[in-house]
Amino acid sequence: MSARAQTLPFGSAFLPTFSFTERYTDTVVLGDFEYEQRPDSALVVNARVSMKDVVVADLTAEDSALVVNVANLQFYLSLVDAEQTVAGTYTVYTWPLTSISPYTGEDLSVGSVVLQYNATELKLTINADDAPQDFSLYALQAAGSEETIEDGALVLNFSVGPYGMDGVTLYMRGTASVFDKTVGTGDSAQTFYGLAKVNLTGGIDTDAPKVVITYPTPRGTITDRPITATGWFTDSHGILAIEAQVDGGDWLPGEVAVDGKWSVPGIELRPGANDVRVRATDLDGHYGSATVRCYFSARSNLTVAAAGDSAGRITSALFPPIIFDPSAAAPSVVTKQMDGASLVISAVPGPSSVFDGWTTNKTLTAAQLASPRLGFKHQPNMVLTAKFLINPFTPVKGYYNGLATAALPENSGFFAVTLAGNGGFSGSLKLGALTLKLKGQFSNTGRFAKQIRVRRVDYTVDLTLNVTGTGARQITGTVTGGNVNVTIVASLSPFDKNANPALQAGTYNVIIPPDPAQPALYPAGIGFGRVTVTPAGHVRFIGRTGTGPTFNAAARLSANGEWPFFGALYAKRGSIRGVVAFDLANPAHDLSGSLAWFRPANVPGIPVHPEGFSGQSTMLGAKHTRPLSGQRLFLGPSSGEGNLTLNAPANGALPVLQATLATTLGIDNRFTFGAPPAPIDGVQTSVNPVTGFFTGRFTENGTLVRSSGIVVGRKLSRAAGFFRRGLRTGAVEIVAP
Repeated sequence: MSARAQTLPFGSAFLPTFSFTERYTDTVVLGDFEYEQRPDSALVVNARVSMKDVVVADLTAEDSALVVNVANLQFYLSLVDAEQTVAGTYTVYTWPLTSISPYTGEDLSVGSVVLQYNATELKLTINADDAPQDFSLYALQAAGSEETIEDGALVLNFSVGPYGMDGVTLYMRGTASVFDKTVGTGDSAQTFYGLAKVNLTGGIDTDAPKVVITYPTPRGTITDRPITATGWFTDSHGILAIEAQVDGGDWLPGEVAVDGKWSVPGIELRPGANDVRVRATDLDGHYGSATVRCYFSARSNLTVAAAGDSAGRITSALFPPIIFDPSAAAPSVVTKQMDGASLVISAVPGPSSVFDGWTTNKTLTAAQLASPRLGFKHQPNMVLTAKFLINPFTPVKGYYNGLATAALPENSGFFAVTLAGNGGFSGSLKLGALTLKLKGQFSNTGRFAKQIRVRRVDYTVDLTLNVTGTGARQITGTVTGGNVNVTIVASLSPFDKNANPALQAGTYNVIIPPDPAQPALYPAGIGFGRVTVTPAGHVRFIGRTGTGPTFNAAARLSANGEWPFFGALYAKRGSIRGVVAFDLANPAHDLSGSLAWFRPANVPGIPVHPEGFSGQSTMLGAKHTRPLSGQRLFLGPSSGEGNLTLNAPANGALPVLQATLATTLGIDNRFTFGAPPAPIDGVQTSVNPVTGFFTGRFTENGTLVRSSGIVVGRKLSRAAGFFRRGLRTGAVEIVAP
């Protein structure tokens, strides 16, 4: 037989069959004192396989052949050489089966091979009515013996075209015997001894093993684990392997005994219902299985304890409360609980304590380990320990505020939250027109991270609270999402009007002049306003920038006297912001800070500086008190002499304006001015000594220009403000000569 590639399996609609019967009997003929052995033999083979998934065109291709190879039955028959007919729904191929006569040496017709198929099945029939030795399966090998033949095994290869069965075991059974036979009569009688008779049947194994489970019993309750499953099996030819699994899990190998019994040790059951499936695999790869449902309800120890450096208690319906005092021996309680039972235990920190999570020798989720009210399923011999710490939030609770800075100035903003004594907080982050509401819980190490969705954008908030007891009491972190990427620094305001009043309490007048060397389009006008600080550390500003809009800003002082100043401007698309420090001991001023001022271009309804700008200004200020009768606000107590200056950049057709004229502030706090230089005329200014705000006017080439500002008398002895001149602003100042 020629070599061929690995065959494709026949279809799977039903199990394939391959069966046979074989008979062999010695006979003798006496003639002229000689005899001839003439075996009476026959072989019948029947096979049936499914045509499901078989492609007929591949099956009957031009080079297709029928191949049978088992013991001495070996042939390769081309379908092209066969006689082809049709019988009903079947297409039929027929080949004569020939051998060589042992008597004449000529061809001997001994039977036929018939192959037929339809859309459902393919059948093979081999009939050898006078089967010679070269077509014998097992009869000639067994001839001459006296025995019962059981489970003799041969390897079968059978294919049609590309489809077939390779390496399948063919089992046989039957009988073999010897007998004596006398032929002839009288003097010519002859007795022959030890003649053979063999009768065999056989086929491939088409039966799956039968498996019976004796333990665990169906719907039985088991309290021990692991268990060893046991049972027995039956199979025609023997079991290759036995395995078991629980609820579709991994297969565990077992052991097979010679008496048809099996066992699978090491089976771990889970609390509640368990489906135990046992699978047997026979020598021919057939599977047989059985399944039982059993229940596992073991009880085991639940140990609950407490630890840490601060007091607390553990409560549950399962046991009396556990009271924990770090100065005493650590308490614990042990109870028996049903494995898999749903239980609840609560950890309650003491007045000066916080809960710091559970530790366990079993598997729980991160959320479970962090929850003071723990709901869980009991696991065998589970140990739970609640940890209590000295409350790190008590020294740092209160109100935090600060600036949120970004590379894009339009994204900068103001951050403010209130921190409770348990680490919970709430507040907001304002970035232009965007407001993020913030609420959450800091961990005991001071960490908080969360995503917040606003207008279909996810913002990642990552904050750190300093709970170390050293360094500044601050919240720092970042907020990112969309085009936002800001850094936050917020400080605790520790003041209380009774217990810890702010020494900076009072009213301050401030001016906001531009720093030197700002961009050409940066406003020349000087902003101004009044600042009120309450004993509780609340800071409120109301005033105007150097371009005119009135705005207010509110915040709280930090412990070191710093004020996070933030004002939203220009329809919340711009801002002025910076950290202002109070320093009452400074002889030059009482407060100061560098401010970043940003105005985007083309804000509707705001005509001044329409092209926008970004740069730096400085806030300077001093406490303001109403002067006594006959007391000047500033410019010295004796002469009241000073100079008024007007400065404005070129603006379209308007040239640079620079003018200085002498002025005197009387003891009634009224100004008088000397002759102004051209083209300035009609200079007037009046001041409100109660607040220090002033207003003024002058004409330039006959055009009326109005000005406003504030007097910062204490320490600075300076009045400053701005006037609008076309689409730009200019600065007005009154200082001592």
